Amino acid sequence: MPSPKETGDKSEAVILARLLLAGKVVLQPFGDNQRYDLVVDENGTFIRIQCKTGHLTRGAISFKTCSTHFHRGK
Repeated sequence: MPSPKETGDKSEAVILARLLLAGKVVLQPFGDNQRYDLVVDENGTFIRIQCKTGHLTRGAISFKTCSTHFHRGK
């Protein structure tokens, strides 16, 4: 079973690929501790993107909306 990090990395890769196929200019921040995963440059306007992995359950997409990093002390 893949770790949550591996699952998130796969989702981010698919989203990145789809954006590139759509002709978007995509930027990636350095490191894993940013508040966003990708940035799309729309003619000089930067749009931050936070990728989430969703699961289809009874016709609806569900996903976790908060972090589970207890080591950050918050």
